Amino acid sequence: MDRHKLSALFALLIVSLALESLFNLPVYLVILLLIIAFGFIWYSSEIRLAADVRKNNENLLHELKTSSSDSHLKTKQLLTIVSSIPFPLLLLDEMGKIVIYNTQALAFRHSDAKIELDYLHNDFDPAIQEVIKDAFILEKEQEERIRIDDVDYQAYMVPVTSHGRFSGCLILLQDMTKALSGEKMQKRFIADASHELKTPISVIKGMSEILIRDDFNDPEAQKDFLNQINSEVQRLESIVKDLLELSKLSVEQPILHRTRIDFHELAQNVCKPLMPLINEKGLKLNLDLKGEARLFCDAQKMSQVLNNLLVNAVKYSDSGTITLRTFTTDDDYYIQVQDEGCGFNVNEQSRIFERFYRVNQSRARAEGGSGLGLAIVKSVIDAHGGVIEVRSELNVGTVFTIKLNKL
Repeated sequence: MDRHKLSALFALLIVSLALESLFNLPVYLVILLLIIAFGFIWYSSEIRLAADVRKNNENLLHELKTSSSDSHLKTKQLLTIVSSIPFPLLLLDEMGKIVIYNTQALAFRHSDAKIELDYLHNDFDPAIQEVIKDAFILEKEQEERIRIDDVDYQAYMVPVTSHGRFSGCLILLQDMTKALSGEKMQKRFIADASHELKTPISVIKGMSEILIRDDFNDPEAQKDFLNQINSEVQRLESIVKDLLELSKLSVEQPILHRTRIDFHELAQNVCKPLMPLINEKGLKLNLDLKGEARLFCDAQKMSQVLNNLLVNAVKYSDSGTITLRTFTTDDDYYIQVQDEGCGFNVNEQSRIFERFYRVNQSRARAEGGSGLGLAIVKSVIDAHGGVIEVRSELNVGTVFTIKLNKL
């Protein structure tokens, strides 16, 4: 019985005694009045208590609903974020249960059954199973390289802590194919560049050592050596110049100075200085410039593209005609350089734009050049948002086709 009820009962007893003494009421009647009054007080108190309890319950229920709604919203937001991550991702709780994984990670399961998964019992790829075990058991940040279906992945394992205690771990897998491919290409490029630079340097070194000998006294040989040294220096200069050009074009956003130009006029200007070389080899040049003349492009870089393709055509042709052709459609501008030279096999077409790649090594070296011309051509066309394709047949000839947006 609470304090308020005891106080009310004590007050009723005093009132009862007062009524008995003042009005000489029978004792049984006083007791009856006392019971009725106390019952009323008790009932009123219980009603108030029930109302208070009901109100408290309603407040608590509202808080629980609000909390549940907030929790559901936060969970939904978390799942949305996890689903939008483009890498396979898994989240384990402090008991080792896999509580969240995204669609990318689902691809590594052997089934899509909705079952409870943990660090010991799951149907992920065996390589990922080992990563999950390591992440949960070791409870530390770590990285591990794994291979699944001939694809290399870098697994990142990050522990999650709460108030200084381990509360789970996050696992993220990154496809390393592009990174490793880029790394291999970089290593090959460095090796190829070193080889290309080493050859003329070796020639220059060997001939200069002969020239500075005290017993060397042959004017004709000296002149021949100096001419060869000059030729190798020019080759070195060409390689370095093209390497610098490639480095500028290899950045994510190469700088282009685009203007609307008369491409037919540009093509004619590129061809003029090449005519002595074309005539010297007994070749013919055919300009077939049709369609619209106006093109929005970087004039300097497109001049370089045409020059490289035409020089390449002259280099690999001993006879026949070289054709420079343009034509347009509603949306696109086409440029073609066609020769009737030695051509090359189909299996070499996929590598023709690689840096330092040469179809005919001995002929290419004899003709000179850096071996970077076609790589520069492709980089320039890529920077313009265009496409370049090659079609070649051995001992028949080669056609390079460029497609650019007319804008």
